[in-house]
Amino acid sequence: MSPYQERLAAAELPPPGPDYFAARRALWLAPGEAPSRPTEANSSRRRLETLLATPDALEDDMIWQTGVDRVWRGLLGGARLKHPLPLTLVLKILQAGWIREGTWPKGAIAPDSDDAPEAQLPETTESPATTSGVPTPRPDEVHSRLFI
Repeated sequence: MSPYQERLAAAELPPPGPDYFAARRALWLAPGEAPSRPTEANSSRRRLETLLATPDALEDDMIWQTGVDRVWRGLLGGARLKHPLPLTLVLKILQAGWIREGTWPKGAIAPDSDDAPEAQLPETTESPATTSGVPTPRPDEVHSRLFI
């Protein structure tokens, strides 16, 4: 069982709905235990960090062809890394690959955080399945229309 699953099993969660989602998200984002072994910087990792720290490195074809492409293909293929890499470095490698395959637009910048996604949701009484743009009537409105 993963640490998240253990925290989830031990938690008292509200009934399904927005509060339930927020509670599960908080459990997911809660920091876990420190890693058992820190990643040691070897020469390959230092080289990747140096290459990807340069300006516009993610879009630079010369940097891509100096080995970043091989690491990216290995990650996509599910190959085991010879040396552990920090997640921030893995994300840069993946983003560089996504730029090349067109999944990530050139020049696009990821938002800093998504801590408050509920603030971005529109307040509406429409059913999520409504596609016509016409609001779904409340049950009491339907009832009153039936007897007019």
